[in-house]
Amino acid sequence: NTISVIIPCYNDGAFLNETVDRVLQQTVPIHEVIIVNDGSTDTNTLHVLENLSQHSLIKIIHQENKRMSAGVKGLQTFFIFGS
Repeated sequence: NTISVIIPCYNDGAFLNETVDRVLQQTVPIHEVIIVNDGSTDTNTLHVLENLSQHSLIKIIHQENKRMSAGVKGLQTFFIFGS
């Protein structure tokens, strides 16, 4: 079994590298890490996202700010289990 992990991001560049590192250190094999950039405007966040996009397991989705964090009610990371 592998998992896909979805990480919402809005100007969270200071925490992204550590978050992704911890996800990749899990014992369950990772199929992919999807980071949804919800319209970040912080230059540090955009730089971190650009660097992370070079990793083969990481996909970055950029969208206009849709207040995604309001929809997930405080959850920071989602895990999707697959086979």
